[in-house]
Amino acid sequence: GLACPAEPLKHSVMANDEIGYRLATGQVLAKPQLARFTQHAARFADGSTVDGLDAVVFATGFGLKFSFMDESILPNNPAELELYKLVFPAGLTKPTLSVIGCLSTVGAHPPIYELQARWAVRVFLGLSALPDKETMLKRIRADRLELKQRFGHVKLQLLNLPYRDEIAEEIGVKPSFWRLVLRDPKLAFLCYFGPAFPVQYRLVGPHPWSGAADHAKAALSNTLYPFKLPNPDNKQSSFALAKIMKFILFFGVLAMVFSHAM
Repeated sequence: GLACPAEPLKHSVMANDEIGYRLATGQVLAKPQLARFTQHAARFADGSTVDGLDAVVFATGFGLKFSFMDESILPNNPAELELYKLVFPAGLTKPTLSVIGCLSTVGAHPPIYELQARWAVRVFLGLSALPDKETMLKRIRADRLELKQRFGHVKLQLLNLPYRDEIAEEIGVKPSFWRLVLRDPKLAFLCYFGPAFPVQYRLVGPHPWSGAADHAKAALSNTLYPFKLPNPDNKQSSFALAKIMKFILFFGVLAMVFSHAM
C-alpha cells in the first residue's frame, strides 16, 4: 500500500475503492515527492523520472476563501478564523451570521450540517443563547491549539461523533442513556453501543419525530440484511439481531462497571 508520512489521526484519510486495484494492476504508479519539472518530464525525490508528459493535473484540492465577506469577520486564513464551534463568528456584536459546513471529518458530513443548521436557527430565533465573547474566544483558542498539536497546523478537521454530540447538546437533542434505558432499553443500547444513525437526534428535544424510535431500531437490521425481504414466518433475522443486542448489552454493562470502578 501507500505509506502515509504522518500518524493516522494527524493526516487526511482517502477512501477509494479503486486505488488498490489500480495500484495492483499497474494502472496507477505510486511515486514519492515531486522534485521538479523539465520541459516534458517530471523528476521525483528518489531520482526517478517520468518522460513524455502531455499534461499534468494538480489535484491539490481547494483553498478556503470567503471572498463575499469582510475579512474582519471571516478571514481567509483558517489559522485566523474565529468561529465558535466552527459555526458562529465570535467577533459579531449579535449572532446574526452562521457558517454551515466549514469543516472536514472522517464520516458522513450531511448529519453534521443538519445539526449546525438546527443550532443556528435556534440561536437566530433567540431559543438558544451563545456565551459571552471572551468565553467563545477561549474555546476557539483551545480548539486551535488542539488542531496544531494534531496536524502541525490549523486544519478544520474534527472527529465526527464527538462534534455531532456536542452540537446536539447545544440544541438539546442528544438522548440521555439513563433516561432512555428506563423508557426503552433496546433503543438505549442501540443508540449508545450501535451505529450512530442521525435519526437518534430526533428522539428527544425540539422538533422530535414520532417515527424516530422505530426507524432507529430497524436501521441496524436494515444494514445487516439490506437485500432480504421481510418474512413474518422467518425468525432468523430477529434471532440474529437479538444475539447481537445481547452481545452489545453484555459489553456495555461491563464497560460501565469498569468506568465507574476506575
